[in-house]
Amino acid sequence: MHGRYRPSPGSVYPTLQMLEDLGYVSSSQQEGKKVYTITDEGRRYLSEQQPTIDDIRSRISSGWDAAQQPEVSDLMHEVQQLARALFRQGTRSLHDPERLKKLREIVARTRAEVEAFDSQPSTTPTGAPPSEPRMV
Repeated sequence: MHGRYRPSPGSVYPTLQMLEDLGYVSSSQQEGKKVYTITDEGRRYLSEQQPTIDDIRSRISSGWDAAQQPEVSDLMHEVQQLARALFRQGTRSLHDPERLKKLREIVARTRAEVEAFDSQPSTTPTGAPPSEPRMV
């Protein structure tokens, strides 16, 4: 995951316990820590599931590759800035129902516009970046 995702202990340890219950890993205590090791049964299961694993890795990889494009990075930066602006304005408007209503209307219009954008035909071939910026 290129360091961008780290599963929480709340998801890792139950998964390891399940894998141990299924016989795919075994655990032992080493220097006061529980250490997990894949079993022959676990290797066999991974081998049987190789096409699925390859598909998952391919989809993750293509997603990360796409996320490295400057256009995607710029979009994510704008989304972060929008979230910050909404938080600031929302905080300033906590006791002003009319301002909160206007902020909600802005967000609702923007969301509707983004959702409608999905139905617009693309002007570039799939996967190709646009040759120049477009106003949306």
